[in-house]
Amino acid sequence: MRIVAVVPYPPRADATHGGARAAAGLLVRLARRHPVAIAYLREEREPPLDDELRGLADTVVEATMPDLGDSVWAQRRRRATAALRGRPTWAAEGPIPELHTRLRELTHSWKPDVAQLHFQVASVYSGDLPGLPTVLVVYEPGAAHAAAGRRGPSPRLDEAVWRRFERRALRDTDATVALTERDREALLELGEPARIDVIPLGIDIPAAPLDAQGRGEIVCFVGNFRHTPNVDAARRLATAIFPRVATERPGARLRLVGAEPPPEILALEGERISIAASVPDVMPELDRAAVVAIPLRLGGGMRVKALEALAAGKAVVASAAAVEGIDVTDGVQVRLAEDDEQFAASIVELLKWPEARVRLGSAARSWAESHAGWEGRIDEHERLLRSLVERR
Repeated sequence: MRIVAVVPYPPRADATHGGARAAAGLLVRLARRHPVAIAYLREEREPPLDDELRGLADTVVEATMPDLGDSVWAQRRRRATAALRGRPTWAAEGPIPELHTRLRELTHSWKPDVAQLHFQVASVYSGDLPGLPTVLVVYEPGAAHAAAGRRGPSPRLDEAVWRRFERRALRDTDATVALTERDREALLELGEPARIDVIPLGIDIPAAPLDAQGRGEIVCFVGNFRHTPNVDAARRLATAIFPRVATERPGARLRLVGAEPPPEILALEGERISIAASVPDVMPELDRAAVVAIPLRLGGGMRVKALEALAAGKAVVASAAAVEGIDVTDGVQVRLAEDDEQFAASIVELLKWPEARVRLGSAARSWAESHAGWEGRIDEHERLLRSLVERR
């Protein structure tokens, strides 16, 4: 079975974006079983496809996105242009003529059997894959993505545009993969008679767990700050939760780790709060942490950051949204909290009792070894892809 994958990011195991890491993990394992061609978009400042995936792929096609500018005026212009075209801003930026052309050439010369489109924006390339069965992998439903960005000038318009675009994406593909049952229900609400399978994410399980006890009393949050839900969670942690923790544990320190922090995150840095804006590997940050806190309340999908912390054997305090689709039990593999007081109380208790951190981290690691690996997930993706090929 020859598979062509279209991804709007360079899939990399070390990417700062959780979706790009997840796409890399999925494609590496598919490429070990089948011939895979990878077509992807890359911004000029981004590193290319990682070496392992490039070595496994049968064919690689890269198209570079133009520098669109980050000024306020450039962003407003892109938003207005996208609205006129009836697409979310991200999707309006995605159609790159070079990739359209090279995908058509690839389909003609390489002759794939099936296509896998990662993220809704990749659906704009479905017309370049004539006659191929296509699977759309949705890492986060558009409605959740729009809701997470409600600080924009027209949140209701953004959500309506996302819904129209997403309906079209479901119509243009033969099957869709959602990461959680809640995501599947959100997609079904669009009213399209689409096939939607739930296949959770897998992750690479580290060969050995990290230090479950950590060093000192460091509370750590990890997340790419280009994603609005991570900005909201980090601000909430720094301004509403951590001050309560510091009152009880004066020696506690907060560490916010993530690429491209906006000014509102940088402004949080102080005597007890530090920010790591660019780290080549988050594992040393997790290793030092006594507690990993994930107070997410916006967005959808399945959180790679939560899976990675659990697999690393760390003590995690998380909201229900942060562990959506992850079958863990409160008080056994994770501490669940919703309001700020609950978060602070759980963090304080874990900082106070190192043995409680070790117990929680050990149970999290055992759960991840049994439930969070990629192999079973790859089998499900493979069955879905093969069923479409055989139907054609």
